[in-house]
Amino acid sequence: MGRLHNWSGKKVIGHDGDAPALFDSLFDSTFAKLGRLTIPQTPAADAAFKPDPADYVGDYTNIAGTLSISHNKGQHHLALTRPPGQVAGIDLPATPVVFIDRNTVRMASGDPRLDNQPITLQGNDRARPDFVGYGLRLYRRSRS
Repeated sequence: MGRLHNWSGKKVIGHDGDAPALFDSLFDSTFAKLGRLTIPQTPAADAAFKPDPADYVGDYTNIAGTLSISHNKGQHHLALTRPPGQVAGIDLPATPVVFIDRNTVRMASGDPRLDNQPITLQGNDRARPDFVGYGLRLYRRSRS
């Protein structure tokens, strides 16, 4: 969660890898009092949507690493790997994802820090996605 840090003599609020929980805590405590605003819950998965694995499976890369979408035994998975020597970012083993709709998935790991972050699939509406948006990073399709 959030902590108060000292950065060059200034007090700043930071997080230890749990940015969504920090945001939720600050948002709710600030805006709930002012206007009774709250963050909506992450939408439920669409059980009726049956995506074609060929449309989504592949590697998507950027300077921070590779995001891989795989399909095994009827379940899509997402994994993140950093390039050798890369310090920033995270490595994430293959984690199940569920489709909210054709262009949005979320993780189904059981960890709310991961599961409440939408992952966007972007590209031509009539074709497979060319990009995956995760966090503040955009990953471009590099291998099908």
